Amino acid sequence: MEDHPLDYKDFEGVIPEDNYGAGSVIIWDRGLYRHPSGADEKENETLLLDGLRKGNLKFVLAGQKLRGEFALVKTGRTGNLGSS
Repeated sequence: MEDHPLDYKDFEGVIPEDNYGAGSVIIWDRGLYRHPSGADEKENETLLLDGLRKGNLKFVLAGQKLRGEFALVKTGRTGNLGSS
C-alpha cells in the first residue's frame, strides 16, 4: 500500500464508490508522534522501526485529542482470532 500525498492532509468528505479509498473521510486528530527516548528525527525513526520489527513499539502522541505514551506489543499468539 502506498502513502497518500501530503496534499490530502486536510481533506474531509466522501470519496465516491469504485474509487480507491471509497467512503467517508474524517480527520479525527492532528499532532505529532515520536519515540519516548528519541533525541532527533533520525533517531526517532530508527527507534520506532526497530520497535516495530521486534513487536514492541513504544511511542508518544502529542495530538489535539490524543496525548500520552503508548505501547503496542505483539504477543506469541498467531492466527485469526475469529476462527474456530
